[in-house]
Amino acid sequence: MPDVWIQENATILSYGQRGVAEDLSSYIERDLQADEYVDGLFSAKTPEGKIWGVPHGINPIALGKARG
Repeated sequence: MPDVWIQENATILSYGQRGVAEDLSSYIERDLQADEYVDGLFSAKTPEGKIWGVPHGINPIALGKARG
């Protein structure tokens, strides 16, 4: 399997449920300060707190929150 690919959200969720995709939440917690990013980046989080992917429809320029 590739490390990164573009896929529809519903398909990614089924991959995660079948154990084919890796839960990214531990990497996000370790490597990112989630409060520095827009909430939409984590919109694919399951009710159990697992993140199988990030939305591909968010413009990368808008990922960081404005600092005032």
